[in-house]
Amino acid sequence: MSKKRGTKREIRKLEAGSMLIGRLPEGCKHCRLGAKVVLLVTGICSRRCFYCPLSEQKMKKDVMYANELKVEDETDYLKESINEAYSIDAKGAGITGGDPLVVPKRTISLIEGLKKEFGKDFHIHLYTAVPFEERYIDELSRAGLDEIRFHPPENIWSKMEGSAYDRLIRKSKLTDMDVGVEIPLIPGSMKIVIMLAKYLDKIGVNFLNLNELEFSETNFENLRKRGYEVVDDVSSAVAGSYLEGEKILEHFATSKSSRLERLSIHLCTSSFKDSVQLKKRLERRARKTARAYHEITEEGIFRLGIIECDDKTFLKEIEKRMKEKYEVPEDMVRYDEEKGRLETAFWILEELAHALKRIKGKKIYLSIIEEYPTADRLETERIPI
Repeated sequence: MSKKRGTKREIRKLEAGSMLIGRLPEGCKHCRLGAKVVLLVTGICSRRCFYCPLSEQKMKKDVMYANELKVEDETDYLKESINEAYSIDAKGAGITGGDPLVVPKRTISLIEGLKKEFGKDFHIHLYTAVPFEERYIDELSRAGLDEIRFHPPENIWSKMEGSAYDRLIRKSKLTDMDVGVEIPLIPGSMKIVIMLAKYLDKIGVNFLNLNELEFSETNFENLRKRGYEVVDDVSSAVAGSYLEGEKILEHFATSKSSRLERLSIHLCTSSFKDSVQLKKRLERRARKTARAYHEITEEGIFRLGIIECDDKTFLKEIEKRMKEKYEVPEDMVRYDEEKGRLETAFWILEELAHALKRIKGKKIYLSIIEEYPTADRLETERIPI
């Protein structure tokens, strides 16, 4: 049931400072649980947004990623996306870029394949920033896309009527897809965001997502040139961005002349993406992919012991010695071909450290490390023993 104009709409507080008026978009519900696999189908986009946070490895390049896994061959992309989804027990997928509709056939084929593998309840949402041919709306809907999120440039937020985005949004509303708009919270943009929200409410759009603006390696110079600063030394968020969002939500919650009939507004903080969304996705992947010797930390990261040696072949001898002489169980020590090291439980390494260091003739390095349970296994901490 939609809210009647004039009815008070409360601001609801979510985790990590995020806030909401109305209903949380379905795609956001799954992200909140860390239950969406993130699929970057291409890094190419014809827009040149000054705030784009995409990394150097992805920006303006036709690359494909499934979460942190880079997929080199397009023919493997669906298979690797499915594998990555299973690795986090995903309930859905978020398709992003670049702009996914720069490569419409790749994107539509991916949606169809995911729905075939996981079924109709596997929720898929997609971001798009560049106007595209209207015929793709029906193709996306038929493929099974559940939610489409448009990202119009800030110079038309106050004059959407009659634009290419207006036509695409209105046509999307004729399908079964949920339709939303997602934009960054640019300090000083309150007036035009209010105008945008009123327009979206009038034409029946489901939601407006407001993302706290944040610094990245690629947008740092652009943001600094415009006078933006970070909130503090431990945050990448842009000072004033969150405050702008607070004022916008407060306006719609209190102004009698600007009450919304049906549009939901969701303010998503940069800390929410790290402390909630990413953390929960890491936890899910850690639970699904952990080996017997992995300890899962409170942050959803693996802690383990590693043994390295300049002579990689000698590590096999150490592995044999650990199993036979020190009776380390078969599943508690493993040679990792990719990393070229032995892996074991950190506490086993601590117990055997003295004995291992006494091995003569070879230079052996012992460390306790923490690393992400992701495809790239990003190391976050190393303590030599």
